[in-house]
Amino acid sequence: MSHFARISAATRIESLAKQLSLPNSAIGRGEIALLGDTTKELKVKPFVDSHPFQELTFSTAIAEYLARPLAKLTPEQVAYIDAICTSTLNKQEVMKQVRDFFHPLPGTNNAE
Repeated sequence: MSHFARISAATRIESLAKQLSLPNSAIGRGEIALLGDTTKELKVKPFVDSHPFQELTFSTAIAEYLARPLAKLTPEQVAYIDAICTSTLNKQEVMKQVRDFFHPLPGTNNAE
């Protein structure tokens, strides 16, 4: 854009700004208060959850215990695990019931 075209465009913008009653700061003249005193202080809330890499997830723990992915289990086995996790979220109890279901002791009845 040539120098003359730039001056002409600036003049047109200034003329339009006057018609719209815009302040000079809106077209680049005068002091511009960017943020001023309109900012609000944000409240800080600390993140209180435990570290995600240290928490036990039942699906991962059960898959590691069984040494196979849960996707390889039968629908009945997955349903049983879901039922266990629905009834309790106690880690020891969940793992005990999984052990008893998948590796019952000889002479015990595993039917529920």
